[in-house]
Amino acid sequence: MATKSKEKRPGRITIACNVCRSRKQKK
Repeated sequence: MATKSKEKRPGRITIACNVCRSRKQKK
Protein backbone atom coordinates (compact mmCIF):
# COMPACT_ATOMS: atom_id res chain seq x y z
CA MET A 1 0.00 0.00 0.00
CA ALA A 2 2.79 2.45 0.86
CA THR A 3 4.56 1.73 -2.43
CA LYS A 4 1.44 2.56 -4.47
CA SER A 5 0.90 5.83 -2.57
CA LYS A 6 4.57 6.74 -2.90
CA GLU A 7 4.45 6.41 -6.68
CA LYS A 8 1.22 8.44 -6.83
CA ARG A 9 2.41 11.40 -4.71
CA PRO A 10 5.98 11.07 -3.37
CA GLY A 11 6.07 14.77 -2.46
CA ARG A 12 3.09 14.53 -0.09
CA ILE A 13 4.52 11.47 1.66
CA THR A 14 7.95 13.06 1.99
CA ILE A 15 6.46 16.11 3.72
CA ALA A 16 4.42 13.95 6.10
CA CYS A 17 7.50 11.86 6.93
CA ASN A 18 9.49 15.01 7.69
CA VAL A 19 6.79 16.35 10.00
CA CYS A 20 6.49 13.01 11.81
CA ARG A 21 10.28 12.82 12.27
CA SER A 22 10.49 16.42 13.46
CA ARG A 23 7.74 15.79 16.04
CA LYS A 24 9.44 12.62 17.30
CA GLN A 25 12.82 14.35 17.63
CA LYS A 26 11.29 17.35 19.41
CA LYS A 27 9.70 15.10 22.06
